[in-house]
Amino acid sequence: MCGIAGIVSSSNVAQKLYRSIAALEYRGYDSCGMALQQNGSLEVRKNVGTVEFVNSSERLTDMQGLVGIAHTRWATHGSVTRENAHPHTDGAGRIAVVHNGIVSNYKDLRERLEKKGIVFCSETDTEVIAHLISDFYARTNDMESAFVQAVRELSGTFALAVISVDAPGFIYCVKRESPLIIGLGDDANYIGSDFNAFIEFTRQAVIMDDSEYAIVSRQSYVVKDLTTQNTVSKEVTEIEWDVEMSRRGGYPHYMLKEIYDQPATIQAAMNIERGSLQALARMIQESSTFVLGGVGTTYYIAAMGQYFFSQLTGRYLPAVSTDEFPQLVKLGPKDGFLAISQSGETFDTLNSIRHAKKNGAKTAAVVNVMGSSMVRAVDHAILQGSGPEICVISTKAARGQAAILLL
Repeated sequence: MCGIAGIVSSSNVAQKLYRSIAALEYRGYDSCGMALQQNGSLEVRKNVGTVEFVNSSERLTDMQGLVGIAHTRWATHGSVTRENAHPHTDGAGRIAVVHNGIVSNYKDLRERLEKKGIVFCSETDTEVIAHLISDFYARTNDMESAFVQAVRELSGTFALAVISVDAPGFIYCVKRESPLIIGLGDDANYIGSDFNAFIEFTRQAVIMDDSEYAIVSRQSYVVKDLTTQNTVSKEVTEIEWDVEMSRRGGYPHYMLKEIYDQPATIQAAMNIERGSLQALARMIQESSTFVLGGVGTTYYIAAMGQYFFSQLTGRYLPAVSTDEFPQLVKLGPKDGFLAISQSGETFDTLNSIRHAKKNGAKTAAVVNVMGSSMVRAVDHAILQGSGPEICVISTKAARGQAAILLL
């Protein structure tokens, strides 16, 4: 659970980029950093600690550049050290990468690159990406080609963003089963792992799908299919949340704020259009077998729903944790599955939706994030409208989901 931010602008991006990762700090706690590119050079500053602490020690907001990427980290590969913090660069310091997710074949790639004499500075899977792009660029002298070829070599699930001295004014980014969104501003464009990265600056967003990559400049963007490199037409989404909904509102921390947000969350559930709830009810009624699923907190919400349906309708709808769903559940064309997720990007739950659809089952979802992968994957989606949930422990979103199941 980490955070990605990126900005391309006609003016220095350091202050905005710092505010972007501060808004994403709930996604990563142990370290952070920024990379800015300007006038043929690349500067990287990073360290262990909170965003505020790293800014005070590394003076992130004093950096200069018109294009930059940033990251907040929750350690996966390698311990919590400055060397393992993002961004990571190639050996010449000309390419910088920030990355969420897991590159599952990074050891094989690292060994291949080390045999070529490339020296690694960290324990991370992310550093492999920077060196791999550099290796392809040395052969092609074309940044888009090098980026695409490198990404095609990666196995796993990830979102990543890249800037390079050799491609000034551009951010290259890609999504594979990890969220990534483009924000469209006025003489500036943004990328983020969720809306909070840029909601202070724009509410216009383009939501990337899996196996799509984008090239973003300050005045334009293009999204392409990773396999064909053909341009993909994308709709612009208006984000319903605003920056005030993302702030603490006078509370000492987000946990307390979101507990006190719960009455509004219940009201939002009560205001959901009745036709949408009735459509889900019909899907359940017409299904031979219908399963409720989530993982972690949302599994417990599914279990609550199991009791609601049993007690109020006499219908048994089993609740299954989606990390075990494909091994336990076999659905067919007469069956249905309701997925529950705050983010709409939960890996196990998305995988369960694919498993259900593959066997012809009808699918639905209760989700809090508009435009998320889950909303676009299912036959019927209910947006719960709980607003951004910054605290990692789900409070208001879970309460809203329970209310929707009860309705």
